[in-house]
Amino acid sequence: MRKVLVKSQTIHVWSTLLISIFILIYFVLPKSFSFHISGDFREFKFYLQSWFVQRYIVLLVCVLYVILMFFSERISLSRGFITLAMLGLVIAIVQFFFDEFVFLYAYIGALTVYVLYEDLKLNFLNFKVANLLALLMFTYVLQYALYRVGGRITASFLDPNISGYYLFLAYSVFRFGQYKILSIVALSFGVLSLSKIFI
Repeated sequence: MRKVLVKSQTIHVWSTLLISIFILIYFVLPKSFSFHISGDFREFKFYLQSWFVQRYIVLLVCVLYVILMFFSERISLSRGFITLAMLGLVIAIVQFFFDEFVFLYAYIGALTVYVLYEDLKLNFLNFKVANLLALLMFTYVLQYALYRVGGRITASFLDPNISGYYLFLAYSVFRFGQYKILSIVALSFGVLSLSKIFI
């Protein structure tokens, strides 16, 4: 019984680590080191080199996490899920050979969310860890004080709408996690950014 409990706690540590890495990459690390650029959307790709590296790290972490959790026998898989997972893998591989990667990203993301959800049904995040992660997410909100695209405030994703999407995710965590001051600051920056996605 003790071995099972220790194994369960170890696996949950990996889930917490995944969430932490995800938040670190998406919300803490800057995607661009150019703080003031023109509003020409076609030029954004020239300023986002760090993000191109970061997203592959996220992909690798997600794949390793899913493999670890499946082999831990912690996640119960129904026949229907296995069938869908295999079908999705076939589609992802076929698209890969045609230099299309969007479905692959979505497939790995969906698998990761499913496994993480199954784990968090059994184990909630530690309260102190949750508070720390919320504060880390708030660093993304602070990016709005630094970045400008064509005179508009934005975050390091540069595109006001993509930045607004991630700001909305951060705002939702603050709002539903009862971090009132953080949610008010995030809401203020969201409105000032004039992001259609956020609003």
